[in-house]
Amino acid sequence: MKIQAVLFDMIGTTVHEKTPNTIRNCFRLAFEKYGVTPDDKVIKANRGKDKMVMINIILEQGNHPLALALPIFEAFQQNINASLGNFSGADNVEVLFQSLMSKGIKIGLGTGLPREQFDKIVAHLGWQIADFQYTGISSELGKARPNPIMILNMMETLAITDKSAFLKVGDTKADIEEGKNAGVKTVGVLSGTQPKALLAQANPDFLIKEIIEVEEIVNNLL
Repeated sequence: MKIQAVLFDMIGTTVHEKTPNTIRNCFRLAFEKYGVTPDDKVIKANRGKDKMVMINIILEQGNHPLALALPIFEAFQQNINASLGNFSGADNVEVLFQSLMSKGIKIGLGTGLPREQFDKIVAHLGWQIADFQYTGISSELGKARPNPIMILNMMETLAITDKSAFLKVGDTKADIEEGKNAGVKTVGVLSGTQPKALLAQANPDFLIKEIIEVEEIVNNLL
């Protein structure tokens, strides 16, 4: 079945951190502002999830008051805003977008970031929201990855009824589980934030080193 649409994760997949661990550091500083020292392993294991969900997981595991979640979240947003210069498009990602769109394939971007930070990063990269046929913000949809709500919402929005015609691409276990839960094909990207061993646990249909390899996958599925 020809691929009709692809939902890409944002940070770690289509967008890379120039300074290693930018997102992790934004989290760490936000927690430390309120006297909490988060475990880096917990942060890394939960990458790809909605950021408020991640904050609550970390607070619960450390037996910290959940009332700290909102102020930590707001501090995290401020830290992202101050770190925009640390984000860049993944190598060849714009070439990939253009190639897929030239084939009539619809492109979506999904993220666990808040809308404000999503928009700021997109603007910083010089991308246009209008160039994407779909953008998904997990907090706006009310459920976080690995719940498949973004994929299902994109399919409904774009009137795609055949799950075999849909591809989910991401760099985290949560991304792959999201795709599995939706019943669509999945691609794990190793150039992002989580190691091969962790991604492999989710059994992606394809495992690639660089984002540009999505083009070959799509061509083989024509």
